[in-house]
Amino acid sequence: MNEPYVKINVILGTLLVGMFAYSAFYPVLSQEGLTVPSSCEGMPAAFCKSRGLTRAFSAVMRGQVEEARKLNSYSISVFTFFVVQLATRIGCSIWFMARRKSFVIYLDVVMSSLYFLVTFIPFLLIR
Repeated sequence: MNEPYVKINVILGTLLVGMFAYSAFYPVLSQEGLTVPSSCEGMPAAFCKSRGLTRAFSAVMRGQVEEARKLNSYSISVFTFFVVQLATRIGCSIWFMARRKSFVIYLDVVMSSLYFLVTFIPFLLIR
């Protein structure tokens, strides 16, 4: 595990697991006033397409997919992106350690970048 690529994937994977844990415990944290305030408060919906994503992720973690869609129409695609990225971090690290091929890194970078663009381009467009 001395390879920088694997270390980066461990760090990113840990951050993703932390994000999922925060989403899972969001209802409890919210009751205790321990949540991060939204930067979208007071902004028009056209300028803040991420409004409700934390609550939507929490709903998805509890299996409430329709509730998540109501909270944010992009929530399912964004949540899926992060799940796929967690699986990719694990899978590509295992593949890289087994083969030590730079091809794994290039494939990971290209595919993750394209998937990122497809997922997050709606956040950049003002409608």
